[in-house]
Amino acid sequence: MLRSLVGSEMCIRDRYTSFDNQSTSYQAYKDRLLDLQKQLPHDDEVAAFAAEALMVIQCDGAGYHFYDGEGMPTAETRLGSELLQGVLARTPSHPMAEHLWIHITEPSASGMGPESAGRAAAAADGLLAQFNGTDSQHLTHMPGHLSLIHI
Repeated sequence: MLRSLVGSEMCIRDRYTSFDNQSTSYQAYKDRLLDLQKQLPHDDEVAAFAAEALMVIQCDGAGYHFYDGEGMPTAETRLGSELLQGVLARTPSHPMAEHLWIHITEPSASGMGPESAGRAAAAADGLLAQFNGTDSQHLTHMPGHLSLIHI
């Protein structure tokens, strides 16, 4: 599995020679990770990296584009969300999945409903419980993405 993950990462490194072809590189990375995820459907690391790859292709200098103009999740967001929910169902304290779940839900509606940013509150609580008082500053600030803006 590790060899396959490294091979997927090489899609980015081999083709990432300029900003202009960065999008092509990340598309290839996403495709390889989704293929690997189909081969290893219950591997949490592969699923988390595949979800991240789906998220990365929806970001640019203007920010996240996980939802359309009406607030509906894109196809990539839906698939990434499904992958992350699977990881969190199997391993509720998976740091990467909790981190990505916060990011993929934060641009959604305010509040605590099933389609709102608040659905990531458990992930935010989990990251804080795991990493508060450690040197993992990025992970300990993640709950602020929800609590200061949406909930």
